[in-house]
Amino acid sequence: REELEAKHATLTKLSATSNKEKEEHAARRVNALKRWQMVTSKVSGEKERKMQEKLREELAEKERAAKAAQQKYLEELKERKRLHNEVQELRGNIRVFARIRPMSASVAEEDTLRVVKDMEDSFVGILDENDNVVKKYELDRVFGEASSQDAIFEHTQPIVISVLDGYNACVFAYGQSGSGKTFTMEGTTDKPGINTRALQELFRQCEKGSSTFNYTIECSVIEIYNENIRDLLWDQSEAHGVLDIHQGERGLWIPGLTTREVQNLDEVRALMKFANHKRAQGATNLNEHSSRSHMML
Repeated sequence: REELEAKHATLTKLSATSNKEKEEHAARRVNALKRWQMVTSKVSGEKERKMQEKLREELAEKERAAKAAQQKYLEELKERKRLHNEVQELRGNIRVFARIRPMSASVAEEDTLRVVKDMEDSFVGILDENDNVVKKYELDRVFGEASSQDAIFEHTQPIVISVLDGYNACVFAYGQSGSGKTFTMEGTTDKPGINTRALQELFRQCEKGSSTFNYTIECSVIEIYNENIRDLLWDQSEAHGVLDIHQGERGLWIPGLTTREVQNLDEVRALMKFANHKRAQGATNLNEHSSRSHMML
C-alpha cells in the first residue's frame, strides 16, 4: 500500500509538472506569436509606408506631366487660333459669294432664256440669247444652280470658329425678292440653311472645348422697321426705355436690350418662335411690314 501511495504521489507530481510545462509551453507559444505579429506588423507597416510614398511620388509626377501637357495644349491651341484667323484674313475679312438659283418649274416651262451661268469657282458669266458670255464678273466664290446647302455652309463654317476665338462676324444674304435668300439662310427641315447650321456648329464647338473653357451663350432678337428698333424678347410687364444703337470699343451694341441665356439649338428656336409671334403681332399690314423690316438674332 505504501508503495502504491508513493507511486501515486509520484504520478501526481509528474502530472502537475507536465501540466505546468504545458502551460509554460502554451505561454511561450503565445508570446512567440505576439512577437512574430509585432515584427510582421512592423515590416508590413514599413512596406505600406514605402508603397504609399512611392504612389505619392508617381501621382505627383503624373500631375506635373498633366500640367505640362495642358500648358502645351493651350500653347498649341493659341497657335491654332492665330493661324486659323490669319488664314481667314488672307482670304479676306469681307468676302462676297454668289449663288445662282435654279429656274422654277413654271418659269422653265415658259422656255425662258438663261442669262447667267457659273464659270469655274470664282466667276459668273452673263449670257446673250445665243448662250455666249458677254460679261464676266469675279467674286470670292460662285455657287451654281446644283450647289447644295452643305457646300454653302462649308465656306462659312470657319467664321463660327473665329467667333469663339473672340472675333465679331456676320453673314447675310442680299438679293431681290424671290432670289433664294430665305432658302439659303433659313432653309427647310431636311435642308437647313446657314443660320441653323451655324448655330449647330457653335454649340458643337462649345461642347468640344468644354473641358478647357467655360462658354456662356446669350441671344437677343431685334426688329428694325422704319428706323425704329423693337425688342422682340421684351417682357411687356417690365419697364423698357427707348432703344438706340451705340458704338462701343467692341462694336455696335444696344443698351437695355433683353438677353436670354441659351444652352442648345432648341432653346434658340423657341426664342425665335416667340420673337416671330411678337413680330407678327406688331404688324398692321403683315406683308408690307415683313418685307420692309429686318429681324436680327
